[in-house]
Amino acid sequence: MVVEEAGRAIGPKEIADVIGRPVIARVPARDAVARAVDAGVLAHRLPDVLGRPAAMALRAVGLLWDQRGAAA
Repeated sequence: MVVEEAGRAIGPKEIADVIGRPVIARVPARDAVARAVDAGVLAHRLPDVLGRPAAMALRAVGLLWDQRGAAA
């Protein structure tokens, strides 16, 4: 999982090349996530901008299942 931030010189492809693993999700750096972390409520009020990529990453490694109980 890569946290993408504007102005960075390297992106997901370069990171994957260096670590030798695929990037399974990309999370944009956003103020909403920082505010939730600072307020201590991230686990209870996960911002969508973080929740969607986290779900993608968990599905990619088989740790999140769909409603029928099968890995998505």
